[in-house]
Amino acid sequence: VNLELWQNAKKVFESVIKYSSSDATSWFYLAKCYEKLGDFVSSKNAYITVIKLRSEYLEAYKTLCVVLMKTNDTTTAIEYAKNAKEIDDDFIFDFIIGTAYMKEKEFEKALAYLEEALKKEPENLGSLNSLGTCYMATGKTEEAISTYEKALEINPRAPMAYYNIGSAYQIKQEHEKAIKYFRQALEIVEDESFLAALAMSEVKVKNYEEALKLYKQLAVMCPSKESYKYN
Repeated sequence: VNLELWQNAKKVFESVIKYSSSDATSWFYLAKCYEKLGDFVSSKNAYITVIKLRSEYLEAYKTLCVVLMKTNDTTTAIEYAKNAKEIDDDFIFDFIIGTAYMKEKEFEKALAYLEEALKKEPENLGSLNSLGTCYMATGKTEEAISTYEKALEINPRAPMAYYNIGSAYQIKQEHEKAIKYFRQALEIVEDESFLAALAMSEVKVKNYEEALKLYKQLAVMCPSKESYKYN
């Protein structure tokens, strides 16, 4: 496992559980091997076995929920995360539940859990970014901007935070401000969605020469997308 030789490790732990089927730790490492090898069904079943054998094994809850989210089984992820919260009120379980509700587009439910996660761990970037997205989805644009700004205070080199603030200002039709943040995102990484958003705002403020340069750049970057040529 430490050498990340997952196939070899899997064979060993499969042998171990044949002789010691009640060893929760071996089941946990076997589940991890399955997960790393992309066998999410076997991984899920192994993590569930760990929890049955040792109901307080918090790391198993965390990793099981990650696997469930990867396989879009959000309902079960919420169930296990809520069970884990009864054992240890770790912020990560609020974050998992909130993220799962976001996937289900139940944004009001998600907000409550993400706000709780942030209270417990105020500098967690994942919680901040997810909370900002929830605010955007529920029309709370000012709260979203404030949340993304907090994320930038923690990590000023987070391109998605700049992009998200730019998107919020774009929704508010404040395109000059949006342009500023899109450009800051692009200073960190050149991304198609950043360029397209910037081009749109440049058009809105009638900076047509700038928009033209950006659409030419996008047409070269993505030759199969006719919309950039059209624009």
